[in-house]
Amino acid sequence: MIETNPRRLGPITPREQVRIYLYLAPAVIVAFAALAGFYGWRLATFPRTTATIGRLWEVERTTRRGTWIATFAELSFTRTTPDGRRIDCRHEFEIGRPRDGYRVGDTLTIIPAKGTCQRVDIIGRPENSP
Repeated sequence: MIETNPRRLGPITPREQVRIYLYLAPAVIVAFAALAGFYGWRLATFPRTTATIGRLWEVERTTRRGTWIATFAELSFTRTTPDGRRIDCRHEFEIGRPRDGYRVGDTLTIIPAKGTCQRVDIIGRPENSP
C-alpha cells in the first residue's frame, strides 16, 4: 500500500501561499526584466534597415477576447550578414491594424534578424515620412 501525505492532498494553506508568492514573484520579475533587457539591447545594437511594402491585405483574427482585423504586408528589404554580405529579402509580416493607414509603397524602419529573413522587429515609419 502506498502512503500519501494527507496535507498535500488538501488545499494550500495561507502560509504556503505566502511562501509561493515570496519565491515566485521575484523569479517572474527577474525573467521579465531579462527579456526586456535583451529586447532593448537588440533594438539598440542591431543594424536597422528600411523595408518597402509591396503588397497589403487584411485578415480577420479571432481570439478568446473577440474578433479584430490585422494588416499584413509583403515587405522587401536588405539585411546584412555578420561577414558583411547583403541579402535581399521578401517576406510577409503582420504590421498593424487598418487604422494605421499603411499603403503599398510606404517604407518602414525595421531590425531584421541576423540569420533569417523571416523575423523582423518593426520599429515604425521613418521620421521623415508623412
